[in-house]
Amino acid sequence: MKEIKIGNTVEQCVERSDYPPEKVKQILSKETIAIAQALGVERTIMYAVADLAQVMLRTAQPERAAHLLGAIAAKQDATGFMDVLADMQVRQTVADARAALGDVAFTHGWEAGRQLLWADAIREALAALEATPSIAPTHGLLRGQPAPADIDLTFREQEVLGLLCQHLTDSEIAAHLFVSPRTVNNHVANILGKLGVRNRREAAALAARHGLI
Repeated sequence: MKEIKIGNTVEQCVERSDYPPEKVKQILSKETIAIAQALGVERTIMYAVADLAQVMLRTAQPERAAHLLGAIAAKQDATGFMDVLADMQVRQTVADARAALGDVAFTHGWEAGRQLLWADAIREALAALEATPSIAPTHGLLRGQPAPADIDLTFREQEVLGLLCQHLTDSEIAAHLFVSPRTVNNHVANILGKLGVRNRREAAALAARHGLI
């Protein structure tokens, strides 16, 4: 069975959407699992479960993330698809889950996940989606809070502005939003133009004056 190539599509959707990236990944991963299950494409399901582990982390559920990552590890051993946990983004998810839980708790969750049947792990992932709380903001801007009427920023530009005001670099903002640094650079240029300022420092000052952060 030919593998479904979804990686670039998911990232393009994340980059182009004005919705929080975690929400986009949550929706797309659920749909991907359903399609890949119907077609029997195991590697694609594994990557989708890895995306859901990332969603679990972003919604304060690191134990569930560790479970899912451990289940992926066991599935890798069974299938020989060793590229999933070697993927850069998945490796970052593993590192973030370990940092959130600590070594002992992470290892316990990982090993518990390894003991799950793969079908049970998928069911746990899908059930976790139903229990996932609203995705909270990760910076000073309130999700969905509009910019002042005379400053027409998109939702994504508001996100970038909030992170910019925390003195993050383009690369750091890109990692936070799961987009490329070039995309962030384009957003920053648009923000500076719309705010009518010359640099990031002036943008941060104007944002503070207008209560955007």
